[in-house]
Amino acid sequence: MKKKKSWIRFSFLCVLVFCFIFFPVLANEVHAGEGWKSLFFEPGQSFTYLIRAEKDGVETLGEVSIFVYPAGGEMIEINLQLEFDGEYFEVYAEGDRNDIEDLYVNLLVSMMWEIPELAMQLMMHTFLQPWVETPLQDAELSLDWVWEEDEDWDDWEDEDLFIGVVGEATYGGFDGFVIRAEEDVDLDFVFEVCINPTLPLPIMGRASNFVPGTEFEGGSLYAELINYEIVSFAEVDLEEKRKTEATILDELVEYWAEHGLEIGERTMKAYGMLGAVAGFGLMVEGDEIEVYLFDPETADEKTLEYLYEARETGKFVFEEMGGMEIPVVINGYIMLTGLEYGTFYKHPEKDLIVEIFNSF
Repeated sequence: MKKKKSWIRFSFLCVLVFCFIFFPVLANEVHAGEGWKSLFFEPGQSFTYLIRAEKDGVETLGEVSIFVYPAGGEMIEINLQLEFDGEYFEVYAEGDRNDIEDLYVNLLVSMMWEIPELAMQLMMHTFLQPWVETPLQDAELSLDWVWEEDEDWDDWEDEDLFIGVVGEATYGGFDGFVIRAEEDVDLDFVFEVCINPTLPLPIMGRASNFVPGTEFEGGSLYAELINYEIVSFAEVDLEEKRKTEATILDELVEYWAEHGLEIGERTMKAYGMLGAVAGFGLMVEGDEIEVYLFDPETADEKTLEYLYEARETGKFVFEEMGGMEIPVVINGYIMLTGLEYGTFYKHPEKDLIVEIFNSF
């Protein structure tokens, strides 16, 4: 009977964990008294998370970016790009931005078909959960916020369960309230999420100490926001735009191959941090280079300024890295980099790669 009670408690916490999340608007400071609205995305939002799974001494790392595109009227499209355990995956889901359940289910179904189970469970237990049916939805968070049972939860009646704000923290440049859910007597399952009320996704999520018999027994799952930005989109045909962006870089890769260069695998890069609309790492002749595509219609004024200066100086200002200048080659609105790092590294085929790139 005691074991059954533990599983009921664990299931309840999983529902809480599986039913917390997403918000709109944007501000870098925490403000008490703002109700959290999970899953309400705005077109143009872009999130990038570092993700990590640990179990039996094995650590699996990854990075995931989520982009919100306008798709006409109240429709939006969620584009999820994942690099996990050395592999790259990409999924799309479309739905009405006001119909949270439909949008979430569409994304979940796409993820189930396209990405590894461990990566999906990691995201589900940390930041990609629909928190709309839990105490956190619409909660006016503050440092003294603690969930107390109300008429909707009369059947629970368990003083050992705690859900409340335990402090503040900063992730991805955003301050947030750290909320902890735990049951100390039989379960010892711990879940933490950090929320900035102005964003539709948590800025951090951590789950650990899973009960015996569960898939992640003895393990921990973690996600942390490392970049967030808003991009303005013109009224464009999304499918046609994506096709054009992908085609341009695909054609460049084929062009290198046609000119005799050995082309290897691609790796995901957080191109949004540079202000680009597409980009990836690419193995060429055994070493990695990076290519990025910029759209002059959607890029902000600062990005275009950096791009213009890079054409003249050969150096692009990476603002997200404290204004660091990175050596680049520009052809139109395509940027090539990763060919050299200071005086200690130079791609063995740099000159040939640049020569073919400039003739593209």
